[in-house]
Amino acid sequence: MPPRSLPGYGVAALFLLPLAAQANRYTIVDLGKSTFPTAVNTSRNVAGSMGRGNRQAAVWRGGHWHPLGGAYANGINGRGDVVGMLEGHPEIWPRREQRHAVDLPPGNQGGQANGIAQDRTLVGSYDIATDQNHYRCFMTDPQGHTIDLGLIGSGTECVALDVNGAHQVVGYASVSLGSYLQAFLWQDGRFMPLGVLPGGHSSQAQSINKHGDVVGSGTTSAPTGSHAILWRQGEMRDIGADAKYSSSTALAISDAGDIVGYATAASDLSEHAVRFADGRIIDLAGEVEDLEDWQLGQAWSVSNEGVIVGQGSRDDPQGRHEHGFMLVPLD
Repeated sequence: MPPRSLPGYGVAALFLLPLAAQANRYTIVDLGKSTFPTAVNTSRNVAGSMGRGNRQAAVWRGGHWHPLGGAYANGINGRGDVVGMLEGHPEIWPRREQRHAVDLPPGNQGGQANGIAQDRTLVGSYDIATDQNHYRCFMTDPQGHTIDLGLIGSGTECVALDVNGAHQVVGYASVSLGSYLQAFLWQDGRFMPLGVLPGGHSSQAQSINKHGDVVGSGTTSAPTGSHAILWRQGEMRDIGADAKYSSSTALAISDAGDIVGYATAASDLSEHAVRFADGRIIDLAGEVEDLEDWQLGQAWSVSNEGVIVGQGSRDDPQGRHEHGFMLVPLD
């Protein structure tokens, strides 16, 4: 069965609403070798992981990484609360409080937490105890009560990635048995499939801001690659089409409308950390002062002040290694 598109979500041919624009300039902060930042808040605290092989969750505060234990830290809110995964279970590390596992529906244990709102509402996915090849979405309210968001139609998988202050949830899910995965918005107890690009068969929603703007990516009519997508006010907008890149993905959007992610160069298939603005894909490496030997591969998160964190690489005496980075606007 082909994937369905929700009526009212068409692809906008023209950008009637502007995206974040103008040329930006940044200074770069090295977050360290073998560090993997995933989220940044307004205080420039960063959630992520560190180490090769057996990674552990960590948070960057005061110029240093602080290990949290566990495998991954996926999200952080403005208060500094962090969510992720510890020993295969969803975990929350509340700021200045004891960490604790997230309660899941009875009989289900495995999974991870991916996003957290300012009031500690968090979202993620968990393994179905009777079938660990399938996943369901959950949301936990500020009091710690877990809500199973369910599934779309006769679909069998659901992954929730982000939540905003209005408790709107985004992610991706199957819409019928055996169907391709499709981006969704969940609010007020119901799923809204966000559709796919013309000629495409699947999509993912990665991030939502306080205005309800959603970003992610979706396949196109091309045999390989995908394009970054913005869903705004009932329109689906392809913001990732550029002949220089074979594919693109939007990973985060701020309340100010800044959108970041990565794109794959058509010439050599190298990944570039980028931002999306004015209908263009802008290589962040070209906007960094004193870039030196950095290669910026992926931009994972952007704060409301325009601070960006991501993954890159640079040289040291032992060769080229992965490093986390933070880009701080000069203005």
